[in-house]
Formats: sequence, C-alpha cells, structure tokens
Amino acid sequence: MEKMISRVTVGNVFDDLGFSADEAAGLARKTDLMLELERIVKRRRLNAVAAAKCFGVKKTVLAHLKSGDLDFFTADMLMQMLERAGKHVKVIVSDKESVHAA
Repeated sequence: MEKMISRVTVGNVFDDLGFSADEAAGLARKTDLMLELERIVKRRRLNAVAAAKCFGVKKTVLAHLKSGDLDFFTADMLMQMLERAGKHVKVIVSDKESVHAA
C-alpha cells in the first residue's frame, strides 16, 4: 500500500501545483470569481434556468461553471456575469511587495 503524502498550501494552490507565478495568479483570480458565482446560485437557490437568466448566459455555460472549468472562462466573462447578477466588481492594483508583506 502506497503512503499518501499530504501538503497544506499556505498561499496559492496553483503555485504548489507547479504553474508559473503569472499563470497561478490568473487561475486563482478566476477561481475566486467562479466561487462567488457559485455562492450566488446557492444563496438564491437558483436552478440552472434561473441562474442562466440571472448571469445572462446560456444554460450550457453553467455546466462549465459547476465543473470548475477554468479554461472555459475569461476573468472578464466571469466579472460580467457577476455584474449581471447585481454584484459590483472592483479590481485593486497594488505593488507585489505590499501583498506579500501581510
């Protein structure tokens, strides 16, 4: 029986998986946006038809959201979906040093 090794990430899981720093940061941003869309679906108890209407997309797009298909979405598309759901999306730009210093 093989021994399972477990690791706990303290930062970006995509860094831990070996993605470049830029790609890991982009994947983490898209993940955060997708998780917020999922929270909206759960909080509002939306079925697929209602969620598609709320986000202004076709029902088939929701299958990609539910499966966590990061490659299907752009960050811009996810932000538009959040805006259509009544959320305000704000982008904050800061120096890298100030982010890592916390």
